[in-house]
Amino acid sequence: MPMLKLPGNGKLPGMACSPGNFPLPGEFLYHHHCTLYLVQMKVLFFYFLLSFFTTGIICSQTRYIRTWTDVRNGPSSSPLLVCALPDGGWTTVSFPRSEEAVWITRYRPCGDILWEKSFRDADIKFPVSLSLDNSNNFLIAFQTENSSLQKGVYLLLVDMQGTPISASYYYGGQDLDLSSAGAMEDGNYFFGGGGGDDWSFEFLTTIDGKGEVLWSKKREYSIFRQSAVPVSDGGILSCTDDRITKWTKDGNIEWTSVVSASNGPFGLLGKTIPLEINDGILLVAPYDNQYSNLLKIDKSGELEWNSPSFPIINSGGLALVFKFGISHILTDAEGNIILAGSTGINASNISTTIYKFDPTGTPIFSNTFILPETYFCYDFDFIEDGGLIILSMNQDREPTLFKTDDQYMIGCYGNPDFNPMAGPERTLQTTVDFSSEASDMFVQREEKLPTIIDKEPHEETDLCFFYDNPPGDITIDTFICLGAEIEIEAVHPYAGVLWEDGSVSNPFTVTEPGTYYADFSFCGIQQRVNFNVPDGNCPCIVEVPNVFTPNNDGVNDFFAPVYDCVFTDFQFSVYNRWGKKVFFSQSQFDGWDGKIRGESAPSDVYIWELVYAGFHEGQVFTRKSAGDVTLLR
Repeated sequence: MPMLKLPGNGKLPGMACSPGNFPLPGEFLYHHHCTLYLVQMKVLFFYFLLSFFTTGIICSQTRYIRTWTDVRNGPSSSPLLVCALPDGGWTTVSFPRSEEAVWITRYRPCGDILWEKSFRDADIKFPVSLSLDNSNNFLIAFQTENSSLQKGVYLLLVDMQGTPISASYYYGGQDLDLSSAGAMEDGNYFFGGGGGDDWSFEFLTTIDGKGEVLWSKKREYSIFRQSAVPVSDGGILSCTDDRITKWTKDGNIEWTSVVSASNGPFGLLGKTIPLEINDGILLVAPYDNQYSNLLKIDKSGELEWNSPSFPIINSGGLALVFKFGISHILTDAEGNIILAGSTGINASNISTTIYKFDPTGTPIFSNTFILPETYFCYDFDFIEDGGLIILSMNQDREPTLFKTDDQYMIGCYGNPDFNPMAGPERTLQTTVDFSSEASDMFVQREEKLPTIIDKEPHEETDLCFFYDNPPGDITIDTFICLGAEIEIEAVHPYAGVLWEDGSVSNPFTVTEPGTYYADFSFCGIQQRVNFNVPDGNCPCIVEVPNVFTPNNDGVNDFFAPVYDCVFTDFQFSVYNRWGKKVFFSQSQFDGWDGKIRGESAPSDVYIWELVYAGFHEGQVFTRKSAGDVTLLR
């Protein structure tokens, strides 16, 4: 239900997508899909302009499953990436196999496409990572392979309009297989993965904001998969197979924690990006390609707890195992742990599933979207309204967006009944090693900006669409004088205002008593704001002169407001042109005599500010106004 609130800055907090993790995961707040509007009423009096404000919010949530053929002439290839934006929208990156081109698409909060762009480079093989930096620029990391069949990394930084800022290739003395990249809190960036023949070493590289290599390190041992994320102290956490490593901001290894199971084989930590929370680190430990455990370790690598094995989900009569496509971990405002991935009986029967755990790792909710086709989950992120945006792909390799509400529901194809069947009991432990070392690794940089082309946005098809909480009318009852100007401003960049006479411009001028309205629209949703303008005098007319002459002739020697009010609060201030306060009174009976610390103030223009409160027809009102006055001698 819509609500009125006290005036504020209207700023809605955003969040960066993984693996940037700004602000620190577990600390951010999220909102319903609320859009702020600002109502400014300007009342014109003889000498000055009186302004006061009220704000309101339209709260709504849209939910849908939406699919498309990624380009006009062919399906997409994996992976698909999605990143939520501070304005409530999101951006996707895909790599159509038929075109061998990169497609970047930015969505508005309503789900429609703001822009779509594409570029092509023969050395790029596929995108690996999409994240936001502290300046809200997109960092996109790609796996590359040059004409000599040498594997490397391509990092592209683009702004919110899709314009490239910087881009560079990075190659080493041996093949570099990219698996992780992202923005760091200090304005630098990193990338990492495995290298050499058959991933014979793990590597990490950091670069500055200009793309220059700060340090590049490798550690020799055979790995299968690496995932990494920056942490709050400027270092990096990396997961490989059975271990997690804490790297310092200078590229040294602080500690390595090896995870093992006392009753069965252990899986690959590196398949899921770890998550730093306030008091520790969250990991996902898969087991036998069928089950997984959540782990929490402290910031020195010691195990605090592990969850029960992810239970099999009994959904729609099917026993689905949560085992495919987990990419990273999210936490909500209450510290609950959110995973999204794929579940299925086999590779030909896959569905997208959301899993929710409490802060101790106990599973409390799941929702599996069982559609007629197979849907592999590739990436997901929180959006501004507290829901999830999930990017999946069907068996025809067509990308599909799942947009949930803040309860992770859509309203179609979902199976939220949580009927778990427990997996096998497992006992995990960690062994922390402080002796590991890394060596320097040669990395060569080559700058190369791509030519990005504007594309006609692709068309999407809704498999289902729902809109929650239709807003009701909002009525504003306040003192508005005849002849006043009323302005209503849509703070959100994608919202609009339509007055009852069909005009869309401000201000709207009140000419007679009555009820006036404006329709505030956002994402095709409309809310009416009514203004009741009473028939009668404005409360407490206050006028302020624009000139005075303090020459002791008994005429106009003092500067003060002129009023017919009884005030409950009164604050009158005067400032010189440099902003220094030269007079202040909380008494409505005092005025400025034109002196500063007993000395006559010079002839000049001075600024005044008046804040006052009083009663009118049994109601308390507050006003604030300002203007200038000329002192003449």
